Amino acid sequence: MRKIAVAVAVLALLAVSLLTICGDTGKDPSDAGAAPFDGRLSMTSVIVPESTSSIGAGAFEGCPKLEFVTLHVGIESVSAGAFSGCPSLTALTFAGSGDVVLEGDSLILDPVKGLAVINSLDGRLSLPSAMIGGNGISKAAPGTVLVFDGSVWKEAYRLTFAGGSLSKVAWSGDYRGRLVIPPTVVSVSDDYNGQIFDFDKSWVTSVVLPDGVSSIGAGAFYGCDRIQSVELPRTLSSIGKNAFYGCSSLASIEFPLGLKSIGWNAFYGCSSLKHVSVPDGVSDISGAFSGCTSLKTADLPRGLEEIGDSAFYGCSSLASVDISDSVRSIATSAFYRCSSLESVSIPGSVSAVGSKAFEGCSGMKSLALSEGLETIGYRAFAGCSSLESVSIPRSVGAVGADAFSGCSSLAAIKFGKNPFLTVGESAFPAHAVLSESFYYENGSKMISNYSVFGDFVYRTGTDQGYHKVAA
Repeated sequence: MRKIAVAVAVLALLAVSLLTICGDTGKDPSDAGAAPFDGRLSMTSVIVPESTSSIGAGAFEGCPKLEFVTLHVGIESVSAGAFSGCPSLTALTFAGSGDVVLEGDSLILDPVKGLAVINSLDGRLSLPSAMIGGNGISKAAPGTVLVFDGSVWKEAYRLTFAGGSLSKVAWSGDYRGRLVIPPTVVSVSDDYNGQIFDFDKSWVTSVVLPDGVSSIGAGAFYGCDRIQSVELPRTLSSIGKNAFYGCSSLASIEFPLGLKSIGWNAFYGCSSLKHVSVPDGVSDISGAFSGCTSLKTADLPRGLEEIGDSAFYGCSSLASVDISDSVRSIATSAFYRCSSLESVSIPGSVSAVGSKAFEGCSGMKSLALSEGLETIGYRAFAGCSSLESVSIPRSVGAVGADAFSGCSSLAAIKFGKNPFLTVGESAFPAHAVLSESFYYENGSKMISNYSVFGDFVYRTGTDQGYHKVAA
């Protein structure tokens, strides 16, 4: 195997194989010499090609954003300061089939507290203290992750892989802190294994996922109630159901622009989460943010056609939501008990407001329903006790049972005179004044709003109003 002993040769290989990660270097690598190359400023990840056996002194020195470095089993030597001056360095990963034993008497990186060395080999890993500081690493078993605690390297946890998926994480017993996923992983949990933790998971306070990870499977981080932050990669396309269920300490999450799906209850009970911005391209958010009781604002993706079942169920701090004209329906319990929601404007693109969609939104003072709406579901606005008036557009042909029950402040309801209107039992509160008269089949006027249910036709003339028709 040809050895590459200088940084110039390594960079030449990287320029070909890692251009999308490192960016354009801005100059001919063969003329780079010892001077810093332009790509250093933006480089976040380095996967050294398997054909590389040697990395020269200072090859990647001074890369301010470099977080992940992956070396393969063919590596034989790494020279002094190869990765020094990289303050963001998070993990050094070794990958491949076989053992890696490196020898050297010069530091190749800055051994800072929290830095991880990950053995994703199927063999053992040995690195001398002279190369990485502290006590070095001796014959670390496959899957072992060692973290520098400021003076020594300690085994923190072990990873189990199933192909390109991370299937299990086993805690080593006294570590508390960051879980780092290696760049060799494509998915975290494969939806069949579910939770990746065997036993105690209270030790995990943050999670870092590198570029390369495309999916987080069902229940992967279920119940990790000490996780305060999660770094999601640009390559992530899907988050499975229950993935972060019950992560009650998670205060913020930034979704990558390429994300396409968020599963049911993915962030259920993330009670410290205050804001979410769902990227364009995500088409379903059913149940995704249920029980996020501290969530105050939510940016919905352009092109979203349905605000799905229980999307923001119980988000009692949600103060506002902008429903775009791409939305066609608001599903069952989408905003159930969002008690801080004061004003809601539903655009004409929405044809149906589902059952219990806004039930219990006790702070709602203003509701604007647009022409184009056809159906108001069962208990859709029940318990909106601050709502004082509402105008039902002419396009609405069905108002479900108990649709506005418990709206104790609702004084007036105006109708748009749809020619055919179906009203469910107890749809309107007894005290509300209806803008139109309703009549029984025999022609007598209904006095109680509780009697206003069934099928009606609108008539003009002497007895103008809604007349009940035979069932």
